[in-house]
Amino acid sequence: MSETISLVAVGDVLIGPRFERSDGSLIEGKLPKELEREKPELAFEKVAARLRGADIAFCNLEGALSDRGKMAVGRDSAWKSPPRMIDGIKAAGFNIVSVANNHVMDYGPDPLIDTLSLLDKNGIAHIGAGINIHEARKPAILEKKGCRIAFLGYSTDVNQPGRRFPASETKPGIIPIRVFALFASPHVNLEDMEMMEEDIKEAKKNSDMVVVSQHFSISVGGSHTLAPHQEAMARGAIDAGAELVLGHGPHALQAFEVYKSKAIIYNMGNFVVDRDTDVLDSIIVYAAISDKKVKKGSFSPVRINDRGQPEVVSFQSKSGERIKNLLQKITKRQHTEITFSGDEGILLA
Repeated sequence: MSETISLVAVGDVLIGPRFERSDGSLIEGKLPKELEREKPELAFEKVAARLRGADIAFCNLEGALSDRGKMAVGRDSAWKSPPRMIDGIKAAGFNIVSVANNHVMDYGPDPLIDTLSLLDKNGIAHIGAGINIHEARKPAILEKKGCRIAFLGYSTDVNQPGRRFPASETKPGIIPIRVFALFASPHVNLEDMEMMEEDIKEAKKNSDMVVVSQHFSISVGGSHTLAPHQEAMARGAIDAGAELVLGHGPHALQAFEVYKSKAIIYNMGNFVVDRDTDVLDSIIVYAAISDKKVKKGSFSPVRINDRGQPEVVSFQSKSGERIKNLLQKITKRQHTEITFSGDEGILLA
């Protein structure tokens, strides 16, 4: 039997951003002083031990780390974070991030390029974007304890102004999965789905297993309800050979699903999101990997405190009980049961 590899995953990370309106004025006065992140590493101090203790730690980086760029035409407001916020990402122990989302190109291609370069300089692998579509589609392969794990990242094109974010043969950008109500149900572009499936199959040839990150750029009133394209994208990834799907984006916790004995986490929620928000319940997802498979999948409940710090809570706490009851209810909709052992919710065992 092979050694066990530990993976932890969390949802959206937007640390110390600068908010701007389309007329160039700053959006100020809504956030407590702590969220300016004079010391970015303190954002994760309540959970850093858990994240750094894992072999692999993943998050979605919900915005560029750059001082350059001009706001994309079509945005009413936008954000990016100073490059020094990389110190928070490093201190937390993240060694792989997705940058395939609907905000990383709020200020165009230059900040995206800066972000990729900054991640490279700090030894943090990244997925879902590149200087062209070929680079964007390349997996990041992390080798741990003799096991090669390939990561791929994708984002829906919802909430992207003018749909200018996708990479092309000659243009930097992210990997899109186009979603449109007039496409036949489940409303996803079939060519984009085929591209994702090809990527997964190719990555599997050069690795022992594949993990797919998917950013669902919808936030319909903070709904916990899944959209048809979410199920299609996640199940399509599993059908193509992915071992695990990590979802994020809608800013509200959503269901788990065990599909063909593989785990899908549809949305892990906000984690560090330094903006005016009342979405403060979150989770940390854990996966124990051995023999090239996820042998156990579980989670801990998390509450974001008044300093914008995610903090693991007990299922006996008010917020922990709320998270437990919610995830039990919505996960049953996916014909999947969660069991509980102490302060651990178990999806796969």
